[in-house]
Amino acid sequence: MFLPFERLMAWRYLRAKKQEGSVSVIAAFSFAGILLGVATLIIVLSVMNGFRLELFDRLLGLNGHMVVYSKTGELESYDTLLKRLQNKDEIALALPMIESQALMQSSGLSSGVIIRGIRKSDFETKPILSQSIISQLKGGVSANTVAIGVEMASRLGLRLGDDITLISPVGKSSPFGTIPRSRNYEIAALFDVGMFEYNDKFIYMDLGTVQKFLGQSDTVKSIQIFTHNPDQLENLKMSLDQELGQILGIYTWRD
Repeated sequence: MFLPFERLMAWRYLRAKKQEGSVSVIAAFSFAGILLGVATLIIVLSVMNGFRLELFDRLLGLNGHMVVYSKTGELESYDTLLKRLQNKDEIALALPMIESQALMQSSGLSSGVIIRGIRKSDFETKPILSQSIISQLKGGVSANTVAIGVEMASRLGLRLGDDITLISPVGKSSPFGTIPRSRNYEIAALFDVGMFEYNDKFIYMDLGTVQKFLGQSDTVKSIQIFTHNPDQLENLKMSLDQELGQILGIYTWRD
């Protein structure tokens, strides 16, 4: 690690003669100060890099590195678009998703929630979701069942197998005016993704179940794209803008 000449020079200037003992003490304190300063710098940088990596894994593990959405409303015939995206080498995973707000009621308690609908296969493929399930019923999340966070379950006193009522802000028309949509669902899984906001406010459901709940056809709000390197998205975004930019909007996690 050190050359013989470097060792000789270090020993020459760190060692003092007997009549110059104070120089040796000063050199020792200076050496200790530099040692502590460098060690502190290394520790701080390591903590910051670890925090950044953890933030990326948690936050970007739940939200796509890049999102493709329709500028005119819903994404129709998204299967064709999914195949085009999944054929790109830079893209590790592309999944359709619906996100909507709703009111949840259970045992006389109410809470505003955010519903996310994804396909059952994507729920099992997405690492941060599949690995964060702490308990679930046999079969997991399927039609007419939901997955909720541990903070929501603790706050509202909910357990596996309990029923909840979801009320959609998008109602259906009737002769008596707009009637809110409401349906009952069974809690099939509890998850803990390591972030309070998601554990307390988000509900995951099967994509088809959310489409029926919102009263919409086989359409989605967006397609979440996960890349192999979230730090390098410029070239992929430029390529997708040229290919899809006329009819679709694209934004990244940086936006």
